[in-house]
Amino acid sequence: MLIVSPPREPPETSREYCARPARDESAAALLDLHDRTVKVTGRALLNPVHHRTTSESLRTTGWIVMGPLVARQRPRAHAEVASLVNPYRRHAALWAMTRLGDHRRPSMGQANSKSGLPDAFLHAMARAGRADSPAVRMVVERVRTMDAGLQRDGLLLVLLRETLTEMAPEWMLRTAVQSDLDREAETHFSDSMELAAAALSHPSCSDVLREEFLARCTTPRLAVLGRAGCTDAMAQAVVTEIQRRGPHGQPMTRELLENPGTAQLILREPRLHDDVFAAAFALLPRPPEVDEETGDDDTWQAFDQVMKAWKAIWGQLVTVHAHRHRELVDRARGTPARSTIHDHLLGTIPWEVDPALLEELAAEDLTRFAHNVLVTRLCRTVRDGASAEEARALFANELEALPADDRRHVESYLADSEFLLEYGCKSAVSWARRAADGAWHYLLNPAEATNHYGDPRAWRTSGDLLAELGRRFATAAVRALELWEPPSSRRYREPRDLLWVHGMLLHLPHVTEEVKAKVRLVLRDNRPAPEGRWRTRSITARDDERRLSELHAAIERIIADPAATTREQALGDPRQVSPRDLAAATDDVLEDYLNRYADDELVEKALLSFAHRPRFRLAFADVLARHSAPQAAIVQITMDLRGRLGGGPNLREEWTRAALALPDRTDELVRALPAWTVLSIGAGNGYSPPDEVVTSVVMAALGENEAGWARFAVNPSSYAGPNAWLRLGEILDASLSGTPWPNPRAPRQP
Repeated sequence: MLIVSPPREPPETSREYCARPARDESAAALLDLHDRTVKVTGRALLNPVHHRTTSESLRTTGWIVMGPLVARQRPRAHAEVASLVNPYRRHAALWAMTRLGDHRRPSMGQANSKSGLPDAFLHAMARAGRADSPAVRMVVERVRTMDAGLQRDGLLLVLLRETLTEMAPEWMLRTAVQSDLDREAETHFSDSMELAAAALSHPSCSDVLREEFLARCTTPRLAVLGRAGCTDAMAQAVVTEIQRRGPHGQPMTRELLENPGTAQLILREPRLHDDVFAAAFALLPRPPEVDEETGDDDTWQAFDQVMKAWKAIWGQLVTVHAHRHRELVDRARGTPARSTIHDHLLGTIPWEVDPALLEELAAEDLTRFAHNVLVTRLCRTVRDGASAEEARALFANELEALPADDRRHVESYLADSEFLLEYGCKSAVSWARRAADGAWHYLLNPAEATNHYGDPRAWRTSGDLLAELGRRFATAAVRALELWEPPSSRRYREPRDLLWVHGMLLHLPHVTEEVKAKVRLVLRDNRPAPEGRWRTRSITARDDERRLSELHAAIERIIADPAATTREQALGDPRQVSPRDLAAATDDVLEDYLNRYADDELVEKALLSFAHRPRFRLAFADVLARHSAPQAAIVQITMDLRGRLGGGPNLREEWTRAALALPDRTDELVRALPAWTVLSIGAGNGYSPPDEVVTSVVMAALGENEAGWARFAVNPSSYAGPNAWLRLGEILDASLSGTPWPNPRAPRQP
């Protein structure tokens, strides 16, 4: 929109316009007003949706807003205004102010540039003419005399990219780079540096000039200039400048957490030239170092924090440079970062990893597990009384088959160290625990891979390959299960103690009796301990306790019902499943469960589950038909409804609706329903007529007995409370006979 105000004094010309405040202001107040106005106006220019809000905001600051939004540009007033507009959308900008003190509207010959020609015409001449043509020389000379602004920047970009592609004067190159350097860095948008990139990549740009300006760039802008697509000369100059800046390659420290080094900042740019990426990668910090002999608890705690930060650098790297995953793996081979990159690719963003690389990384991890199994067997042999030499001789063939580095790693556990020996005895199970809770978590549970909005991630890997990887993990986990031993000391139980068992059972093709027996031992040792609640009041500990209980129950259901179509929703032993458990299952899962365990007791539980959750595809009548005596069963369940269902009015209402919807409902069933509920639902409403069966049962029972009707009108049945369970038949019989009202049935036993 055009921001104007009528002058307080008679105008010198009839075209006086723009940028005069509605009230007199001092110079300092005017500058402050200018800054606030530019911020508000810029949002309206970039997003016309804020037109109304911007107008109101400007009025409150003393500016008068008139006229519609216009699309042509005005000369910018100050350097601060240059940072207002996204460099990718410069053509959409309308500068809200002119130079302070210059309130006169320029003439048509001076409106858009000092050349007296429209900007569009200058652009056309710059594109149409030859480099040595008089028209282009005229444009070049006018650009040289123009004030800094979007007009000059646009013409410079056209000249350097399209017209003067082979030779350009040094002043033009310097002006182009300086224009970008003077502009404030964008806060919410990527800084394109397109003018500087065009100038510094130009054939006429000397190495000295290029080095001079690159030395003045901030590190993020240096990364922008080193993007993919820049010339080799530019890439080499950026590499030289990166190497000149420091420090490089030092161990990770606490200071680098707050003030990242040059290489870290460069690698935050996702689209880097290959040479620039390689140079920055080689200069990343090394792992932190600590003196194992003199380090105290505080030192080790600080070391652990810095190590996590060092690993986070590699996590950010594999996330930003998703197209370089294979390159990252190859470059890090043989370095301490190799395992960290491996774990991030498997466990942080596996959905973005190439399927072939993902399978390769998973295979390497399973090979590492095989080494852990060998370590466990070696250490337990020594623990059981054999010497280290005897253990080496016993496993000589397996040790000789290992590469030299892996063999040294395995044999290191045979050193004279009780701690290493104890840890080695649990090595195989420890790998399974870490994998299920870390690197393999999303591979075993792809549905849990969601974005910030809860939407599922799009995997590059097919579902078949993910299922195959899950089966490979399950096979390895069975080997770990065979080597599992109860801990020698009592310790705090964690969800990861059962998470690997749960993952194994989800993906194991066949759950044998041996596996079930071993899993029951693990469950018995990792049973949630209610007495542990008082140990801590932290939310994390309570969440761990809840998660442990959920995993414990889920594993019990799987080993009780391993033939379930979807083990994630296994319902467990039919003798122990509850109507509420059945209500949580989907229609397909419940139908499959009923097909495999078709006994009357389970059918009755399934019928009661309809009170907890109405279904639309699986019909109540179809489930009732699975019973050996459906009519007698539905009446008996309804007679014992309080003892078998319990709950509030909503459960009684759902059960009554399901019973009345049966095509062959009988008078006996209607009389067995809760009186208040069946009379309320049977009476109908504005959308449905009264139920004829309910009204006929009442009419047939009371007939012409006026005393019975009078007594029936004051019956004790209610919407809630114990009397809500009084059956309609009991109320009718007592009304007719004049006997005392019946007592409610006993509540359901917990």
